[in-house]
Amino acid sequence: MLRRCRWRAFFKFLTPTLILFDDFPVLAMPGLREVVVIDNGSYTIKAGVSGTYGSPTGTKLPDGVLRALIGRHRHPALLTMPNIQAIYHGHSAFRRRGILGLRRPIQNASIVNFDDVEALWTYIYREDLELPPSSHPVMMTDSPLNNPQDRSRMAQIAFDTLNVPALNISNTASLALYAYSRTTGVVVDAGEDVTHIVPIQHGIPIRAKTLRIDIGGRDLAESVAFSTGEVLHVARDILAKTGYVALDHRGEVEVYRGGRGRPPEGVRENYELPDGSVLAMSDPPFMAPELLFQPILRGYNSPGVHQQVEACISSVDTAIRQELYSNVVLSGGSSLFPGLPERLRKEMSLLVGNEGKKSVEVVTMEGREIASWIGGTILAGLGIFESMLASKQEWQEFGESIVHRRLDAAGSG
Repeated sequence: MLRRCRWRAFFKFLTPTLILFDDFPVLAMPGLREVVVIDNGSYTIKAGVSGTYGSPTGTKLPDGVLRALIGRHRHPALLTMPNIQAIYHGHSAFRRRGILGLRRPIQNASIVNFDDVEALWTYIYREDLELPPSSHPVMMTDSPLNNPQDRSRMAQIAFDTLNVPALNISNTASLALYAYSRTTGVVVDAGEDVTHIVPIQHGIPIRAKTLRIDIGGRDLAESVAFSTGEVLHVARDILAKTGYVALDHRGEVEVYRGGRGRPPEGVRENYELPDGSVLAMSDPPFMAPELLFQPILRGYNSPGVHQQVEACISSVDTAIRQELYSNVVLSGGSSLFPGLPERLRKEMSLLVGNEGKKSVEVVTMEGREIASWIGGTILAGLGIFESMLASKQEWQEFGESIVHRRLDAAGSG
């Protein structure tokens, strides 16, 4: 049965991915089941079924968090040996990095190898979700500046290979904002390879004003690896356990030069290696995260994140600027450094000054490293979500046009 969507204006103000089209029919899907939510990150893919809540904080946690890695043997002759797999996925691939060639199929927030991503999605359904893809509708996330061709390819794999019954593709920034119970704000999404700054009004990302900084967690970890001589995965752990953002960078440098430096509460002062020895760090633990504010420290000719957020807000309509200044929200794993929210608010306040008595507020939440996934589960739990899905029947009838007319709406500004 076909029914025509008549809720365009209502949807636009209610949820993050809600541009539907009055001239495009929506197939009714009676008895909508729980929805599989897959957040495609450059470092990890988060996947789980919406609708059940079991964490200590009451927030649903993903059923699976898989490293976005594919591993294949460097020597094909090994495949003739017993108990040898042709392909390894995620953490299993990483543990065998000494004998496998590793590939990252998602880089700079974009899918660069769809065959490998298809293998990861198939693995997630089989091993983490323990569900056949045909059993549940699926929501997949998409980066703020991804192109329509990539969304079409995602839909093709979902419908033709995985055989999902229905699909939604949603903007990661919109979903992250939704996790904060907001529909208007600026999302600073600090990920593995890049940081996106996305202004959103009434749940709709303003694509033309979205900015991207080519600095992410991987760059910060590489900086630690360079200063310590450790391999990248150890450098990541060092960064996670000892890294923080200094509220006053110059002052903190002087304090450390005087031998009086101490990390903030909750941050380790030293890093202990597996053999029990304490790592001697040549750089203070706040130097690597400082790249977010001073990219020039690593040779990047780019403004800092605070300057980019200010430029982003200044570029939008004056009528919504104050609301954006008051709702700067953080998401992504590279936003977790202690001191980051306070430093961002301080630097932005200095840039804004007393102009129009603007008030800058940087908002955080527990679990913001999976904010997009959390927002996806919230959206999937709404009664109107059914109207945001494209069914397999529609895909077979309308082809790619269903992607560009409905699913693509969440990524357009």
